[in-house]
Amino acid sequence: MFDFVRNHTRLLFSILIPLILASFLLVGNLDGFSGAQQRPVATVGGHDISQAEFDRAHQQRLNRVRAEAPQLDIRLVDTPEFRQGVLDDLVRQRVLARAVLEFRVNVTDDQLRRFFANDPQLAFLRDPDGRVNKAMLQASGMSTAGLEARLRQDLAERQVTQGLTLSSVAPAAVASPALNAYFQQRELQVLRFNAKDYANKITFTEAELQAYYQDPGVAARFLVPEQVDVEYVMFDAAAVAKDIVVSEDELKAYYNNNLTRYGKPEERRASHILIAAPTDAKPEQRAKARAKAEALLEVLRKNPGSFGEVAKKESQDAGSAKAGGDLDFILKDQVVKPFSDALYALKSGALSEVVETEQGFHIIQMTGQRGGDVRSFESVRAEILQDVRKSEAQKKFADVSQEFSNMVYEQGDTLQAVADKWKLELRTAQGLTRQGTSDSVVSHPKFLEAVFSTEALREKRNTPAVEVGAAQMVSARVLKHAPTRQPALADIREAVRAAYVAKASAALARKDGEERLAMYKASPPATLDQKLETVSRVKPGSLTQPFLASVLSAPTTTLPSLVGYDLGEQGYAVGLITRVMGPDPSVAAEAEAGRSQYAQVWDAAESQAYLEALKARFKVKTKPLH
Repeated sequence: MFDFVRNHTRLLFSILIPLILASFLLVGNLDGFSGAQQRPVATVGGHDISQAEFDRAHQQRLNRVRAEAPQLDIRLVDTPEFRQGVLDDLVRQRVLARAVLEFRVNVTDDQLRRFFANDPQLAFLRDPDGRVNKAMLQASGMSTAGLEARLRQDLAERQVTQGLTLSSVAPAAVASPALNAYFQQRELQVLRFNAKDYANKITFTEAELQAYYQDPGVAARFLVPEQVDVEYVMFDAAAVAKDIVVSEDELKAYYNNNLTRYGKPEERRASHILIAAPTDAKPEQRAKARAKAEALLEVLRKNPGSFGEVAKKESQDAGSAKAGGDLDFILKDQVVKPFSDALYALKSGALSEVVETEQGFHIIQMTGQRGGDVRSFESVRAEILQDVRKSEAQKKFADVSQEFSNMVYEQGDTLQAVADKWKLELRTAQGLTRQGTSDSVVSHPKFLEAVFSTEALREKRNTPAVEVGAAQMVSARVLKHAPTRQPALADIREAVRAAYVAKASAALARKDGEERLAMYKASPPATLDQKLETVSRVKPGSLTQPFLASVLSAPTTTLPSLVGYDLGEQGYAVGLITRVMGPDPSVAAEAEAGRSQYAQVWDAAESQAYLEALKARFKVKTKPLH
């Protein structure tokens, strides 16, 4: 029982803990907190949600995240948006609980029994007879009464919202035009004014280039980020394993206890004839089936070579009869014990006696054998040594890692001592920024936080040992620190010149493009003498997504229709829309999926609107979180 609890911790967190929390929240503030913890963070119908309640829910949500992703730096998750989400959930729970009372929603005992008996998420709480598994409840810290109260409340809250969600249907009159517009195709010609074509027209003085570089927005693009050169050592289970001595007797004992790891298990190929007679058949039926099997066995003993033909004619196993009874290769534990025992007692080509199983009566012939060979101890000795050392190292790592942590602290001006003691590689990383590199170790958030800490940069002593993986710890020391700096123009002149030219070229391209668009609007052309393109949201063609959005949102009451779009550093584009078409038949699947998604969005919007109406009804007020 308790093994199940340990093996399904995440499931228990995801189902039971939210239920427990929610029931606590419905009761209100259970503890006698005062001061800041009593400060309300929200009010629903005149009843407060205290800071203490929020803190409990917030911590429980963080715990669930840790359970799902143990290696994740929780500080990356615990954002203002994350905390706001916790508060929104608390408010929603309190609003629904209030609605249950206000609307006098009642859950009958029969409804509760059906829900418990049929909900798949509660299967682990049910005994085979459908009753509550009290041992499981006790192991998870709940009582039968507590579970019943929580489920009753949950069902009542579902009734508050279910009437709306079940009746929510996106009207076809609204959905069809929206989806047709979304998957609409437009045919157009695009005249591009490419910035690169204007580059040779750009001239400038050194003073102009200097003024451009001194612009704060431009200068920020060329900042050289803060960098450090570091040396570091990684201490892991492999380092511990190097010093573990394993005796020859221990290696041989491990070998003998794990023989199945060092060879392929024996498999035997079998053919069989089945005379079906289930165990619940009448005794006379089973007796008749056995007699028939015995008679067939006598025939086969006289002519074993006829097994395949007899199987095709007489076997009642539809799956194997067509193949002359062949079952292919079978591991010993793949079939029921009576069948397996009989098969593995046979020599190649031999016939078994009649074997009785729950299916009926079998005649078995062993037709082949493979596997069963075990590699010698000498051939796997090195592999065993590695496995034993690794296993022992995992056990010892926690204790030895504390010694590693202490040593990098006590001998803080060098990492050479710990490198020598555990025969570790003293590694270096140069030009490391706060964004890290492609190396997963030196880019780990905890590693970067340690080496860029004020103390590490100022004192250049060993950082505390930080965990960067399972049984992996790293300590580093800053060798050189270069703060963020603005390079002199002379050092990066070519890069600044290229940026200046690109900006000026784009400006010229935009100017020409806008002038051409104005001319076309004054005297609309029938064509731009450019290649025709058919574009849609599903098939954007050569258009960028922002340009595509501009084309698809352009008015098409009269055609052709003109649209201009600033391509930024790429230049400018003028589009002439010549034709509007319906959805592309080749994207029918996407269109159907879009219809389903539209219905879901409509449903979500109505549900949210209903929740907002309830919040207004119960005068919900929230306060900024601290």
